[in-house]
Amino acid sequence: MGQFGNLTVCGDPLDFTRDVPRSKVVIHHGGLGTAMWAMVNGVAQWGCVNDLEKSFYRDSFHALRDGRDGSARLEVS
Repeated sequence: MGQFGNLTVCGDPLDFTRDVPRSKVVIHHGGLGTAMWAMVNGVAQWGCVNDLEKSFYRDSFHALRDGRDGSARLEVS
């Protein structure tokens, strides 16, 4: 883990319960677990996807966020 001003770069697995809720943004590999932790905690995220499965997650989260999936808009409080 390295600290660069206000930026923390983690090389080791995160403690999601500790680190995600106190983050302003999570930049990650696009995996479902990381994306869900960020979404549930209302943290902005940028998923750097590189395969079809993670692209599907990304597109699904965008549809949820925008209310384009035919269901109620997702609200996190």
